[in-house]
Amino acid sequence: MIVVGLTGLARAGKDTIANYLVSEFGFQMLVFSRDAIDPELIKRNLAITKENEVIMGDELRRDFGYNILARKLLEQMQKIKSEKFVLSGCRSPEEAIFMKENYPNFKLVRVMAERERRFDRRVIL
Repeated sequence: MIVVGLTGLARAGKDTIANYLVSEFGFQMLVFSRDAIDPELIKRNLAITKENEVIMGDELRRDFGYNILARKLLEQMQKIKSEKFVLSGCRSPEEAIFMKENYPNFKLVRVMAERERRFDRRVIL
């Protein structure tokens, strides 16, 4: 099994790379915020916003450990019939360590972009 984790600052291009792996190489994509945090927000009838995702992520990590989001993604991965996963938005060393413990071939890739480019990618409403 191939599992690639993507980490990097906001708007560095993590999801762009993940989408490329999906479209060109048949990876299954899971996103730490969307697939591990948003279901908890929905369960609690809270709006899915960046602010709520940050608050909920911090709360989950505080209450259940710094690898809780990786544990939630692992549960989902085990239900999906695929040999290739890309996980976008890895935030803590504990998440990467957890994945490496469960998938020895796990690779963590840091995605970087120049500050000006990242800020140019902001969507201002």
